[in-house]
Amino acid sequence: MLASKKLKKLNEAAVAVAIACVWFVVLSKVGDWALFNIPLGYNLFVQHLTGVAVLLAVIPAYHRWMASLEWGRAWQRTSLLPAVAVLAIYSLEHVYAKFTGQPPETWVEEVLSRPPWQLLSVFVTILLLGPVSEEIVFRGVLLNLFRTSRPWTLWAGIVFIALLFAAVHPQYHHLSTLIELMSLSLVYGWARLRSGGMALPILLHSFSSALAVIFTWFG
Repeated sequence: MLASKKLKKLNEAAVAVAIACVWFVVLSKVGDWALFNIPLGYNLFVQHLTGVAVLLAVIPAYHRWMASLEWGRAWQRTSLLPAVAVLAIYSLEHVYAKFTGQPPETWVEEVLSRPPWQLLSVFVTILLLGPVSEEIVFRGVLLNLFRTSRPWTLWAGIVFIALLFAAVHPQYHHLSTLIELMSLSLVYGWARLRSGGMALPILLHSFSSALAVIFTWFG
């Protein structure tokens, strides 16, 4: 029985790593292709739409045969605490940037400066496609690898994934932004445990992207 459980865990780990790697490679390759073949302003949308499509093709089987990816309980009073934490993180980073005179991230300014008819695809990407695919991979598939009979392993996984989450966003260059990404990732992981599913982390990720737009445009 113990050997069977270990084998199941090894199979789950192999599948999870494979899903994450395939997703990341597809995003990278499609992003490179779209940059030169899709009109500027829509390349980000095509890249992340492809990433979501890849996950939709494999996640149902993963959920059924490997590990659960439930939606959880997103709408409850305790959901306010992670949302307040997200707002506090963005507010602190904004105050720090104002105090030090740090300019906004170049990538964010470039994305948000596109013509109005292209901004719709940008908003769909950063408010829907990006949060859905990134949360499924990071706070879903990868975090499940750390689920054991010992609760502390999940928290160790949340910390490890926060570092990984910041590392796979090379478009950001300010140290404060990387710290912000790691802090947000910790909150998303906390929200996954608190709500018992993926809905709350996805909503918080989308809320974070909306705050990034607001602070960049009106800050």
